[in-house]
Amino acid sequence: MSNLKFFHFGVQCPHNSHLISLIQRVSKSTGASALIYDISNREDICLQYNIYSPTLLLVNDTIRWNGPFSEKDLLKLLQDVNVKRQPYIVNQSTNRVKGKLVPITAESVEESCVPCFGTDQKHLCNEKRDWVMMMLARAKTEQLGFLHFYRGKCVGGAEFLPSDLIPYPIPGKAERVAFLTCVFLSDENKDYKSYPLQALTEHLRGRGFKSLLAIASEDVVFPNGPLWWFLAEGFVDRGEVFYESQDQARMHLVEMPL
Repeated sequence: MSNLKFFHFGVQCPHNSHLISLIQRVSKSTGASALIYDISNREDICLQYNIYSPTLLLVNDTIRWNGPFSEKDLLKLLQDVNVKRQPYIVNQSTNRVKGKLVPITAESVEESCVPCFGTDQKHLCNEKRDWVMMMLARAKTEQLGFLHFYRGKCVGGAEFLPSDLIPYPIPGKAERVAFLTCVFLSDENKDYKSYPLQALTEHLRGRGFKSLLAIASEDVVFPNGPLWWFLAEGFVDRGEVFYESQDQARMHLVEMPL
């Protein structure tokens, strides 16, 4: 019998709740077994399966798929069809854009549906809103970073959590150390993420944080990247943590002293 394992860090990625529903529907229609793991507070699971991002699908205990997937992709994977994925490589622009920054709160985060889903249908981020509300309470903070608006729409942002709330098996997690859960977006023409990252680091410094950790890949944007951009922003490379061959993502732990 085919089997699916899905690992998700709550709804840190707003796609996660929709992917869980998709897996459950496909499991029912195909007879494949499906196990869903919320990796929040489960560093042991992350260590066992080498998880360094909020969304991982494991098919038949062999095929790893990070990030969102379609029903068509899932059915092909269950049939052992080789689903080719192009590495998520962006020729990152150095043209920094400065628009309007809005703190990430339960009320504002629904605006991230535009960069995350490519639509203004805010209901797609309802579960993300609830997750942010929960994490604000756990982190005892009033915001989780900044969203970046340019010409009236959300184009990116920088999101963080205190590192002791992060399940990934990385060194350096401590009370006054933050973790960059997501920084987005940029393309070949504009860099929308440097401005909110700068605001976030200033905010964290004012809150008494000593450093900011992140996972960055050498050449691809998954889960964050490319590495050279992080180094240019003032992060220090703390070494490679894992190579995700399916995504051609050689992931490094990076740290910015604050």
